[in-house]
Amino acid sequence: MAFAIAAWKSQIIPAEGPSRGRGVQRVEIDITQANTDVDADLGDLSGTFWGAVGSSTKGVPLKALFTTLYQKASEVTWKSGVLGSRVHAAAASGTAYAVALNSTTKIPEFTFDSGSAPTAWTIVLEFSLLEKQYPEAPESYGTI
Repeated sequence: MAFAIAAWKSQIIPAEGPSRGRGVQRVEIDITQANTDVDADLGDLSGTFWGAVGSSTKGVPLKALFTTLYQKASEVTWKSGVLGSRVHAAAASGTAYAVALNSTTKIPEFTFDSGSAPTAWTIVLEFSLLEKQYPEAPESYGTI
């Protein structure tokens, strides 16, 4: 496992309209990994990805943020430029990847084909907060 968090930041996107206490918390993460790392299971807070990065300087506060946010969110959406250029498939094969949402955290889990996993990629996660759930303070670790 060569997963590492190069940098990450979180920011608050306020809700529009009269509703206070709702909004979106955006988290952007720069990830590096070996091309043989196949389980980028961000949604499994005790899985392969967090086993590799969860005790690092950047991983500890990010894991704590994820642990808090998933409990406040009605849904989690994601986008990634690097993955956008690849094929999303039912199973990982070649440059195709598979993705599933973790049933508990609603955070995506990616599976790559060994030997063709991206070695550097950025993912942006947006946690849509439930009513009367306030975002966490913005944070930044490293430069994105």
